[in-house]
Amino acid sequence: MKSYLQNILGGLLIALFPAALPLQAEQWNIIGEHLEKLEISGDSQTIVPSDLTFIRAAPSHHRVAVIRAREFGWKHATVKALAKKANAVATINANFFDPAGEPLGLVISRGNIFNNVHRGGQTLTGIFQVSGKLNSVLLRSDFNPDSISEAIQAGPRLLDKGVVVPGLRDNSSFSRRAGICLDKKGHIILFSQASGLSGISLEDLQRILLRPEIGCVDALNLDGGGSAQLYVSATRSGAEDNAQELWIEGRDEVPVALALFAREQQ
Repeated sequence: MKSYLQNILGGLLIALFPAALPLQAEQWNIIGEHLEKLEISGDSQTIVPSDLTFIRAAPSHHRVAVIRAREFGWKHATVKALAKKANAVATINANFFDPAGEPLGLVISRGNIFNNVHRGGQTLTGIFQVSGKLNSVLLRSDFNPDSISEAIQAGPRLLDKGVVVPGLRDNSSFSRRAGICLDKKGHIILFSQASGLSGISLEDLQRILLRPEIGCVDALNLDGGGSAQLYVSATRSGAEDNAQELWIEGRDEVPVALALFAREQQ
């Protein structure tokens, strides 16, 4: 009887808390030329796990650029609309923004500075930047605008040189998430939450980003909640003839996005 009850209880715990199961390594799937996708279930102890989608691009074949909605006469837009206008391979939301829809923190596009670095607070602590063919995530206090062609500010930073950034504010609070990270090979990895009723905590997200199959080294949290959204074009190079677009829709339109372009696109 004791063994039977233990089995029943164990089954209930697994159903309610999938995180109790050992994590299984997931496989990246090729979805285009030097472009891959990975989907995993979050390992936070919630009744309904949060699914995360990762897009990995090789920097030898893809470059990152900042797209502003105002380039196309809009104050804000979905990242899907921005991708189609700019003919981007993929797009993800970037900066946080104020109630008026204006982006918060640094915005640099094509070498032009549209917003300066926001120095205060504990949230916008990180910057993603492009200098030549080098992509990096750094602390805002280390930012130097010289030779920077593209940059956005968001936060908090999640990983620094493969180590969890400690002391994050509200790191156990749950929300939909989006972000960008770089692995030890310099791959660009965009990620967004595809589902989940309660979102995911920053603490759990940090742990997921360090999973061997993802292997992030430096990572930055982007605006989340209703802003979290990710788009990949169906016309990406190297995709199968019947390839479908990927569209993780957000509730809110955004003023700024990060975009992937094939290197041959200038």
